[in-house]
Amino acid sequence: MALKTALNRPFLFLLVALVCAPPTLAHAADTKALSPDQIRAVAEAAIETFDTPGIAVGVVQGGKVRFVGGFGQRDRQAGKPVDGDTLFRIASTTKAFTSAALAVLVDEGRLHWDDRVIDYLPGFRMSDPWVTREFTIRDLLTHRSGLGRGAGDLMLWPEPSGFSREEIIFNLRYLKPVTSFRSRYAMTICCISLPAKWWPGPVARHMKILCKPAFWTRWAWGVLLVR
Repeated sequence: MALKTALNRPFLFLLVALVCAPPTLAHAADTKALSPDQIRAVAEAAIETFDTPGIAVGVVQGGKVRFVGGFGQRDRQAGKPVDGDTLFRIASTTKAFTSAALAVLVDEGRLHWDDRVIDYLPGFRMSDPWVTREFTIRDLLTHRSGLGRGAGDLMLWPEPSGFSREEIIFNLRYLKPVTSFRSRYAMTICCISLPAKWWPGPVARHMKILCKPAFWTRWAWGVLLVR
């Protein structure tokens, strides 16, 4: 069963902000922090309001985990609840991981921000030959390809899309730009996913290192089905 998660929903970020914000931002100085019962009430109200199967909430304050809990179900058919160990997809949050992993490679001198993509992926093509020739790693990460927002994303998402990574790269040449190259920001998943193709080992290794801080004890790499 494909789980419809709430991690990319605005309300969850609001919930996290309310729970995690320091007293000067979230409450008056003389107001106590939210109790577990209050957190539960907010979470359950969000689940009902947004028709979401379940969410997980973690509160970290002063470097210490103050609260971890799950609400709702991770599998409605089987009646399995969300708990503190439930794994969720983190979607576009991984863009920061990709950028950080590439930054480590830049620090190591293995690549440079202004290296051309075609030098690493000879089969890479955009619809315009000049753009193809000038497209850099910096352009990938800053989403300034000239394509429209979300162009080609259906080749990646929702999963399974039926497209291999090679097919996605090949099909980029058929996507038509809506603005001139480097003139405007427009997020495209297809572009920022390219580094995983030409540097699969180093990118994966550094991303795994980034995913292992002391308080992350359960995580998974790659296409993840919530268990």
